[in-house]
Amino acid sequence: MLVNQYQQITEALEGNEELLIFFHELSKRNNLILFFQKIKDLEPKTIKNIILTIKIVEDEEEKYRRRSVI
Repeated sequence: MLVNQYQQITEALEGNEELLIFFHELSKRNNLILFFQKIKDLEPKTIKNIILTIKIVEDEEEKYRRRSVI
């Protein structure tokens, strides 16, 4: 991901440390690079809502995986 894109998205997430940490981990995933290129120009509130939605889905998937293992 380009530095400018990363910076624009992290600025949109300022004030929410949990989402900043989550986005930092997401940004390492090659399969999401195009996605981040597309959302970087959206309003900060919209970017924050998108990242939050991704986090909620991934958290739920993790809960499901844990239950499936037991």
